[in-house]
Amino acid sequence: MEFLIKFRLNEQLCVKDPESTELGKSIVQGAIELMYASGFEQFTFRKLSIHIQTTEATIYRYFSSKHQLLLYLQNWYWSYLEFLSRLLITEEKTADEKMRMVLEIITHHHEKGPALMDYDLNQLHSIVIAEFSKSNLMRAMDTHHCDVVFNPLTGFCSYVSQIILELKPAYPYARSLASTLLQTAHDQQFYTHHVPLLTNHTSAIPNHQYVLNYLHSLVDAVLKH
Repeated sequence: MEFLIKFRLNEQLCVKDPESTELGKSIVQGAIELMYASGFEQFTFRKLSIHIQTTEATIYRYFSSKHQLLLYLQNWYWSYLEFLSRLLITEEKTADEKMRMVLEIITHHHEKGPALMDYDLNQLHSIVIAEFSKSNLMRAMDTHHCDVVFNPLTGFCSYVSQIILELKPAYPYARSLASTLLQTAHDQQFYTHHVPLLTNHTSAIPNHQYVLNYLHSLVDAVLKH
């Protein structure tokens, strides 16, 4: 199934809502393509303007800086993961089934989700993995409140923590475990590609399957013993 998805993100994450115009959506998609191809450090509005055949001034009407644009992409991504989880994980499923599905979603195993017609989710996933923990996010927090920067992430974390409490109602660290699972999914995916000696990954299984197996082992060790 295909969806055109629009999230109402905090207005501080952009100058003008890019979802409100075709040009705005073109700016976001072009930014995803360029950041995926060459990384955030090499990304500039000048390169983006050439890529999508517009002017730098036009891009600045939507985003004040490339840091603000990156924050927008990250917030869109977390909003999407929560949307997909709530769409696919129905209440009649058992707690074990819910946890299995949410781990598949955060490691991009689930193939039954909606296809995005505007943005390349695989490219966006790679950008978030590579850029979320870098200093550009911390620098951007000088001008953004923490609740603005992290609101979609904390919302998704809260959703995952409720599934954890279904598995083990008395567990006292549900939010901490939820955030650990989300961050570990990205860290381990990055390490398997770039610093494999920080993992136990072998060529016997694909990278993303290794990460999924590892997350399952963490959940089992913490919540089922």
